[in-house]
Amino acid sequence: MDDLETSSKKLPAFRKPETSGSSQKTFKSLAILFVLVCCVFVVIFWSIGWIAHEDLSPGDLYARTLDGRADSKRMASLEWARRLHLFESREQNQDKLRLAPDAAQTKRFSEIIKQAIAGKGTSQEAPDATYLGGLATVIGFSRFPTSAHQELSEIFVATPVREWVEVQIPVILALTRLQMPLAPNAEAHLLEALGEEDPALRKVAVFAVGVLAQSSESRAFFRPKLLEIRSDSVSDVRWNAGFALGRWQDPEAEPVLKELLDLASRVRRDATIEGEGDEVLTESLLLSIEQAFRLIAQRPAGPLKEKLAVIAHEHPHLKLRQAAISALQLR
Repeated sequence: MDDLETSSKKLPAFRKPETSGSSQKTFKSLAILFVLVCCVFVVIFWSIGWIAHEDLSPGDLYARTLDGRADSKRMASLEWARRLHLFESREQNQDKLRLAPDAAQTKRFSEIIKQAIAGKGTSQEAPDATYLGGLATVIGFSRFPTSAHQELSEIFVATPVREWVEVQIPVILALTRLQMPLAPNAEAHLLEALGEEDPALRKVAVFAVGVLAQSSESRAFFRPKLLEIRSDSVSDVRWNAGFALGRWQDPEAEPVLKELLDLASRVRRDATIEGEGDEVLTESLLLSIEQAFRLIAQRPAGPLKEKLAVIAHEHPHLKLRQAAISALQLR
């Protein structure tokens, strides 16, 4: 609505000149153009709301994801992925299973992504990385996890590390969700991603390592890089490296856990952080601190655990106090 009001304000004031023929035509042209712009906005907003609120079947979503304009296909793939995530977060397993792609749909989506990455897509337009990322996310919810893992692994290995970041991140997250061990070639590709410049890719990759490196051999393969990343300049990357080591019960996780514990101790009642300027306790930071609390609670008795117990009893911020209590109760 603001866009429409802004557009209307930009229309020139209509003043009747001595010879009004040409100016009347100009005004009519602008009026017609204004009406057309209004119609376009209405159609766009209506179509977005229609897809978002309509109870589409998996077949309908599949058809809209494959057919139509590029923006319509992108919107359908993202809406499909959004609904699957929503049902999972709400533990609506029946609804999630109803929308999960079958084997044929999973294979088709995988082919589209592989062809686009290889430059063999059928479309005349440049490949839409956001659309491909949406397809990768949907694949991760397949009714056939083993097949989905195989397809996603092939996509991941086929994707150049320094390209297609918008596709790599959803692929890595989908593989992490499936929680199946990676093949050696996929592990080597993930190790390469840990050294990339893009902080979002590093953050997701190091998180995946903590979940997917399940064998002692796999952990030994990634550990030297995690120790290096533990001092990364980006806090989320650094903390995820510590969390990965913490999940493995590796003592080298302690510096990161101590950093977050100290940070939590400096949070005031009003959520401001002592010594951090204007920074406050955000939801994202709270989630990281909660993760550190859980990992500290699982460790043997020691200074970190003692400090966590103090936070559980005395911290002025209610959410942090509750997070510490919950962590100690779950250990």
